[in-house]
Amino acid sequence: LHHFLGSVSLNNSAGEEVSFDQNGKLVAGLDVINWVTFPNQSFLRVKVGTMDPQAPPEKRLTVHDDGIMWPSWFNQAQPTSLCNENCHVGYRKNKKEGKPFCCYDCLPCPEGKISNKE
Repeated sequence: LHHFLGSVSLNNSAGEEVSFDQNGKLVAGLDVINWVTFPNQSFLRVKVGTMDPQAPPEKRLTVHDDGIMWPSWFNQAQPTSLCNENCHVGYRKNKKEGKPFCCYDCLPCPEGKISNKE
């Protein structure tokens, strides 16, 4: 996202300027908005997340997918950024050679090692 927005000047939903440093890195946070459109061509903006460059890495991008309203004509499965589901507890990721980084096999954890997270 930063790559595409680095040379763009824009305002967030509060009217504040969103700025980037000399390396194109986001300096101030921004909201993630879902534009809900209706058959009469009206729309509603719903905040479904935030991007906060000051937050810890695992919390910089927050999206509440339960707040996203998909158009009624969108009759396909919702897009996913993973090639497969998360590994279950007690399994670990093993990258699939020649596949994108998000594709992996789930293998049992080695003897004496246990994963307690998906």
